Amino acid sequence: MKTKYSPHVRTRNTVRAMYADMLIAQAPIIIMAMLFYGLRPLVLVLSAALAAGTAGFIVNYIFGRREETMSFSIFSGFTVALLCPATVDNLWLILCVVISTVAAVLFRQIKSLKRLMININAPALSVCLLALFFAGHMLKYPPNTSMSSLSIFANPQQEYAVSLLQMLNGGLSVNVAFNELLMGLYSGPMGATCIIVLLASAFYLIYRHTVAWRCLISFFAVYAIAMTLLNLNGNMKNILFELCAVLFSGVFLVGLTKTAPKSSRGRLVFGALVGLLAFIFRLCSLYMAVPFAVFIVSLGSSYIDLGIWNLSVKKHKKKFIV
Repeated sequence: MKTKYSPHVRTRNTVRAMYADMLIAQAPIIIMAMLFYGLRPLVLVLSAALAAGTAGFIVNYIFGRREETMSFSIFSGFTVALLCPATVDNLWLILCVVISTVAAVLFRQIKSLKRLMININAPALSVCLLALFFAGHMLKYPPNTSMSSLSIFANPQQEYAVSLLQMLNGGLSVNVAFNELLMGLYSGPMGATCIIVLLASAFYLIYRHTVAWRCLISFFAVYAIAMTLLNLNGNMKNILFELCAVLFSGVFLVGLTKTAPKSSRGRLVFGALVGLLAFIFRLCSLYMAVPFAVFIVSLGSSYIDLGIWNLSVKKHKKKFIV
C-alpha cells in the first residue's frame, strides 16, 4: 500500500502545490520588503531558502529515503527570513535555519524519534533560536524609509528604530497612523509590516485551502479576546496594533498544515492553545511570543488529535451503552 506524505488535507492539492501556494503568497511580501530596504531582503530570503533546502536534501539522502521536504524547506527559509529585521546577520540566519531543518527531518526519519509523535515546526524553531541566542540581531530594526541604502551582502551599520511590537511591549504610545499601518510604513520585521499585502496573502491561502483556517480563526479569536479583557494599555486601538503585529506569524506559522492537527476539532483546539500561550508570553514581555507558542504547541499536535479521538470514542461508547 502506498501512502502520501503529510499533511493529509482533504483537498485535491498535493503537498508540492500547497507549498507552491505558500511561496506565491509570500512573493508580494518579498517585493514590498525590497521596496523598503532594497535588494538585501532578497539576498536574505534566497540564502535562507537555499540553506534549508540543501540541509533537508542532504539529511534525506543520508537516510536513503525519499520525502517531499524540498518545497517545505524552501518555504521555511522564506518564512524565517521575512520574520527577521533587514539588518540580521546572514550567517546566523543560515545557521539557525539549517539546525531547525535538520531537527525537523530527523524527527520524521529516525524510527525511535518518530514513535514519539513529535512535530517540529521548523520555521518557528528557527525564529526561536534567533530570538534566544542572537537577540541583538533580532531586536534592531532599521527605519523602512531607508529604501536601498542597506548594504546587500555586508552587515549594515546604521541607526535603528523602535518596532511596533517593541512599542507595545514597552507600554509606549504607538504613533503609527492607520494608513501607515496598512502600507507598512513603520519599523518591524521586513516581511511583517504591510497589512494590506498580508491580508491579501491570507485570503488567497484560505481560498486555496492551503492553510488550516480553523487554526487561524481560533488563534486570532482567543488572542483578541484575551487582549480585550486585559486591555494592557488602556486603549482599545492598541488591540488592533497587537493583532497586526502577529498577523504574519498567525498566517504562516499557526496555519501551517504540516504541523497542525489533522482533525477539525483538533485544529480549533490547537489555534486556541497557541493564542492563549502567546498571550501569556506577551504578558511576560517575551519577544516573538507567537513563534515560541507555535513551536511548543506543535510538539503535541498529534496528541491533540489523539485526545479528541479518545473523547469521541468514549462518547460513542456511552451512547451505545445507553
